[in-house]
Amino acid sequence: MTHKGRPGDDTSPGRLASRRALFVVAFYFAMIGATMGTWSARTPDVKSTVGLGDAGWGLITMASAIGTILTLAYVTRVIGRTGARPMVVIGPVVMLGGLTACFFVGSQLALVLFLLIWGVGVGLSNTANVYAVSVERERRKPTMGFFHASFSIGLLAGSGITALAVLAGVSAGPQVALTAVVLLLALARLAPRPPRDILRRNPEEAPISEGAAPPARTPRQIWLIGMVAMLGQFAEGASFAWMAVYASERLGASDFVAGMIVTGFASAQLIGRLLGDRYVAAVGRRLTLVGSGLVGAVALTLGLIVNDVPSVAAGFFLLGGSLATIVPTAYGAAGNHPEYGSGIAIAKVSLLGQPGLLSGPLLIGLASTVVGLRWGLMLIPLASCLLALISLRIRDHGILG
Repeated sequence: MTHKGRPGDDTSPGRLASRRALFVVAFYFAMIGATMGTWSARTPDVKSTVGLGDAGWGLITMASAIGTILTLAYVTRVIGRTGARPMVVIGPVVMLGGLTACFFVGSQLALVLFLLIWGVGVGLSNTANVYAVSVERERRKPTMGFFHASFSIGLLAGSGITALAVLAGVSAGPQVALTAVVLLLALARLAPRPPRDILRRNPEEAPISEGAAPPARTPRQIWLIGMVAMLGQFAEGASFAWMAVYASERLGASDFVAGMIVTGFASAQLIGRLLGDRYVAAVGRRLTLVGSGLVGAVALTLGLIVNDVPSVAAGFFLLGGSLATIVPTAYGAAGNHPEYGSGIAIAKVSLLGQPGLLSGPLLIGLASTVVGLRWGLMLIPLASCLLALISLRIRDHGILG
């Protein structure tokens, strides 16, 4: 006799399907994070193999960012016709294939090519946020923070496992290749196809899978959300690039302490993302964005004013926790816009956010040559304040259902 389940029963088919989709999409995010963590921990191997200095390495690694931006620009044009499905299927294969190839090249030109391919895969895989919004709608409660926390967990796991492989003397190429194969096999086992049933139960998602034409003009709200994402990623990218340098070179912190400041920032982001859904459920997306921007701005400003190692470390820790909610909340707001398909909206917000991630480290560096690094870092709380002000104009449509 088949157990059909009762409404609200944890064993009902609908609830079980929702849980399966939650787990599958969370694993997808963790896989992307593990890919990033593996790359970050193995970059010295690639850098030494192709014989690049610091300046050349910085220029060459821009190839992956260029690949991501070009792909997102393409996605915004076609996702309304093709849906997200082809992209989330192809994306991991391209991403992991490009990453693995980077560790078997011997020339700088080949490295640029495969970094570009890796960036294309990252851009395609980013459409997983469309499925994340679909699951959020199915569950009828904020869930985007959980998915982005899964990314953070994957990032920490990927870098940690790779560090252990380095200690064990495992060569970079075989380790990365094995990691890629394991991740792809796990994804194929868990999700032989994306959870289409979740999309079918959400009429608003039908155009994303069935191919409705996008509106002629991008709504003003999507532009505002994109600006919020850009400023959040500006602050995040600049922080990752400069916090350890500032603590070490300006405040005299040891390399270990400087590294722990970065670890604290990343850990705070994980905590913030795990708790972020509760904030959104309690106060809504707009107030979450406003509060996050203001808390981060005040925390880092005070840390830089006091200007000693504990204060700066605390400032970046609180900044990391507050920034953690920005991008997931922005994607949730875009994906639930009532007048725009979630696939197109999320792709456009992602595209608008990328320049912030890329320009943050550069603009801080340029500012530091004029006013010094301490005051150059003040661009980060300035961006957080501006983010909070723009967020006041964002309309929260809740979770469409």
